[in-house]
Amino acid sequence: MYKKGLHTDFMLLRPFSDIAEHDDYMRVVSHGFPNYYFGNMLVLRHPPQDPDPAISLFQDAFRDHPDVEHVTLCWDSAPLSQGAQQAFERLGFDYDLDTVLTSSRPTSPGDAPHGITSRMIVAEQEWDQVIALQYQTGKDDFVNYRSFIRQKFDTHRQRVALGLGHWYGAFDVDELVSDMGLFAENGVARYQSVETHAQYRERGIASSLIQFAAQDMAQRHNIETFVIVAEAASNAQRLYQKCGFVPSHDIFSLFRGPKNGT
Repeated sequence: MYKKGLHTDFMLLRPFSDIAEHDDYMRVVSHGFPNYYFGNMLVLRHPPQDPDPAISLFQDAFRDHPDVEHVTLCWDSAPLSQGAQQAFERLGFDYDLDTVLTSSRPTSPGDAPHGITSRMIVAEQEWDQVIALQYQTGKDDFVNYRSFIRQKFDTHRQRVALGLGHWYGAFDVDELVSDMGLFAENGVARYQSVETHAQYRERGIASSLIQFAAQDMAQRHNIETFVIVAEAASNAQRLYQKCGFVPSHDIFSLFRGPKNGT
């Protein structure tokens, strides 16, 4: 049984991905999106101990998807042992630790600055601004990253069209300065891709938007728990805790890109 972090990952992926359960893992395949590391992955029940069988397991599971050239392993049961971490890192893997936080009612510790307004993203030009801001604030720089972001947001917009949630933005007049998604199922809502323009950070804008999105979603759905995920011990995690989120558990992942670097 996976915890709320991976449970809400599956919730987000399920409408557009194939998720198949096996004895020791779940295989997630996002058709037409082979370079989406966390849309094409194995979710393990236990942390891997040895790289060779773990890599072979992934390659066998994706043998019928040769366009998936990366390797991504994810789990939420326990940290990787130090010896296993070193063995994977020697083979070019990155090891990430993310913290899953939950709240029954996110609140902002303060108001947004004067002139900043929050609203749901609706107009086409607003979606264009969302994609531009997500690209600008993105942490990746691989080839075709811009097209990756656009394809990812095509999927987000399909989620919105299906009534699964909404995208929200904070605006300085008509300029988007912060944005995020919020999607729900069975009383659980999950935030996605919280980003703020570099010149507008540390001004209470993101926290105010988090609260605005939660209040709007609560009016539309019967939400018992809000879930958000952040890199462990990061500024983002500290921000979310100021908004009333409490650490629940961790998600661990190993990933390695294609050998050609793309």
